Amino acid sequence: MAVALAATFEACGASSSTPPPAPSEFAYVANSAMGGGSPSLSLYSVAANGSLSAMAASSAAVPDHPFSLAVTPVGQLLVVGRGAPGAIVQFSISSGSLNPVGGPVAAGNLPYPIAITPSGSFAIVPNAADDTVAVYAITNRQPTEVGSAATGSVPSAVAIDPSGADVFVANLEDGNISEYRLDQTSGALTANGTVQADLGPASIAITPNGKFAYAANRLTGDVSRYTLSASGQLSFVANVLSGTGAASGAGWLAVDPGGRWLYVANSQDQSVSLFDIDQSSGGLSQVGTVNAQQSGGFVASIAIDRGGSFLYALNAAGSIFEFQIDPLNGVLSPLGTVKAGAAPWTMAFAP
Repeated sequence: MAVALAATFEACGASSSTPPPAPSEFAYVANSAMGGGSPSLSLYSVAANGSLSAMAASSAAVPDHPFSLAVTPVGQLLVVGRGAPGAIVQFSISSGSLNPVGGPVAAGNLPYPIAITPSGSFAIVPNAADDTVAVYAITNRQPTEVGSAATGSVPSAVAIDPSGADVFVANLEDGNISEYRLDQTSGALTANGTVQADLGPASIAITPNGKFAYAANRLTGDVSRYTLSASGQLSFVANVLSGTGAASGAGWLAVDPGGRWLYVANSQDQSVSLFDIDQSSGGLSQVGTVNAQQSGGFVASIAIDRGGSFLYALNAAGSIFEFQIDPLNGVLSPLGTVKAGAAPWTMAFAP
C-alpha cells in the first residue's frame, strides 16, 4: 500500500530572525524499507555548503519498497521504481516538491536501478528477477514501455554512454556485462555483445568523455576497467582492488562530472574509496578511503551532486554521510551525517 511522502528528520535551520539560505538544488532518496520499517521517499534541500535539510511533508503518494529513482537531465521529472510487484511511478518536480504524473505503470520483477538517457527521452530499467531490461518513453504523462531485451542472470546495474547510443547491463550471477545499441528515436534495444567482468558486478560507470568504463564487483572487492569503442563495445583491461580488498564488497560507482575521479562504495567495509583516473589510459590509482560506518549497516550506494562539489554515501542502517569533494584532488572531507528513512537505497538530484 502506498505511503504518504514525508521528510524523515527534523530540519536544522537558522534562527527565526535569519532567513535560511536558498537551496542550490534538491535531493531525493528512495527508502526501500528492506528489513523492516516504512517505505518512503525523503526530500531534502541542498545548501551551498552541501548540507542536507529535510523538506516539509508532501501529499504525494509513493510506491511500496522504492529501491531506485532517477531525475531527468533538466530536472523536471523524477522516475521511481517499486520492487514487488514491479512498477514505475513518475513525479513532476516544482521547487523541489513532487506531484504524481499518472498512475503506476506495471514493470518487471524488481526493477532496479534506473538510468535515464542524456536526452531525457527514455528510462532504461533492468528487471533483476526477470532477466530482462526494459525501455520506457518519458514524457509529461506517465511512462510508456516501448521495448525490452533479454539480459544475463540477475541484471543488477545499468549505464548509458554520454552519446545515449549505447547501454550496458551488469549481470550479477553471470559475472559479465551485456552490451546494447539503443535506437534513440524508437527506444528499441539491439544486443551488441557481452564482455566478462569479475564476480558479482553490481555497478557500472562511464567517464563523461565516453572513452572508459568501470564495473564494481561485489564478490571479489575489485573494479574492472574497460575501454569503450565507437561501436559501443567494451574491451577489458584490468582489475584493481578497492578498499580493504577482496572482502570490501565494492558495490556502487560514481564518476565526478569532470571525469577525473572514480569513487567506489565498499558496502561491507562501510567506506568510500577514491581513485584518480588517468586521462589518457583510464588507469586507476587508489588515493584514499573514508569511512561511512553505522552499526548494523552497509553502504548501499553513493551519489554526487549535479555540480560535482559534494558526495553522499547512503548507509542502509538509516543515515546519509555528507562529504565535500576537493576540486583540486578529489579528496573527500566529512561534513556531517543526517538521518534518512528505513534502508535508504538510491539518491538523485534536481536543480
